[in-house]
Amino acid sequence: MRRIQLLTEKITKLRLNNSKQGKGFREYSYAIKPNYDPPSRKRVTEYLLPKIYEEDKMVVKDLLNNASFVTLTTYIWSSINTTAFISITTQLVQKCISCKSFFGSHSGANIGELLNNKAMEFGVINKDVSVTTDHAQNILNLIVDNAIENNKELRYFGKKIAKFVTKVKKSSYLKEQLFEAQEKVSQRPNMTKYMLLQDVPTLWNSSYLMLEIFLILKSVICLFVIMWNESKKEILTIEFDDWKVIEDLLEVFGAMYSIIVEVSSEKKVTASKIVPLSKLLLIRYRNLRVDSRFSEESSVGKLVRDMLINMEKRLLTTENNATLYRYTMFDPRFRDFEKTFCNMNHVEINKIEFLAECKKKKKH
Repeated sequence: MRRIQLLTEKITKLRLNNSKQGKGFREYSYAIKPNYDPPSRKRVTEYLLPKIYEEDKMVVKDLLNNASFVTLTTYIWSSINTTAFISITTQLVQKCISCKSFFGSHSGANIGELLNNKAMEFGVINKDVSVTTDHAQNILNLIVDNAIENNKELRYFGKKIAKFVTKVKKSSYLKEQLFEAQEKVSQRPNMTKYMLLQDVPTLWNSSYLMLEIFLILKSVICLFVIMWNESKKEILTIEFDDWKVIEDLLEVFGAMYSIIVEVSSEKKVTASKIVPLSKLLLIRYRNLRVDSRFSEESSVGKLVRDMLINMEKRLLTTENNATLYRYTMFDPRFRDFEKTFCNMNHVEINKIEFLAECKKKKKH
């Protein structure tokens, strides 16, 4: 009887929903245990899985009840049929305490509400909790994407470049022609050859990297396009002003690229960097906003304006986030940061509040 129960649990946990009804699986089960009748798909999904979930949930809750400090990490992803899921993991015991479909906007308010509900459900609402959600590079990437999406001219320009890159990458003949053009320009047959990079919507910084390589290969691409357009069907129309647009875009995206790389590079916590980097980004783009090269009549000027508006909406609140602010205050790398960039009254209030909380916890 115990053997049959264990076999049922293994089948359930392996989630063989699509194969259990098949003839092959039943023959396999019969070979292992002739008198064992595998559970139906309905029984697995409606009874066995929920039962195992509740049992595991009680074990996790017992572990959490004895913990004085826990951390929560969330991650959102989409399944192959585009259903969004959110998982919540507690780092203390390395147990996933929730994984469920996530409907509606993936905003901080909605994620916060869900986290609060799960914290109450598992009895950690009154414990010291730190929470890790989507990292800063995702927020920065959204700032860039939203600004480009609202700029019809630059959106068309980006698609034109991306279409050319896709065409070259898909054709072995065009790749060879591009490499030949590089050899002709450099006059070195054994030189290291560059390949164009594709813009991928889900890959951070890919637009920047695509334009960067495109500009590096400026002379090569001009020669390649002239040779191809003269002998074949026109593959790309690129004017002198287009190169200026690429240079301007790289300058505008440069600070964003550097900071995304910075916050993605460390394996340890980077929370202390968030307030300083947010401040520096805002200063950088406010300076670009008043730069005469990026007038509001130009497409790049409009991009800078929209990025700054989106940036102020998303990043101005970081200074008022007590937790992030305290990480920065006690990080020796940013000892002079508060004197340079911050409201000193706000700094002193944060220090007083933090010390008061420490004394209160010490008494308990």
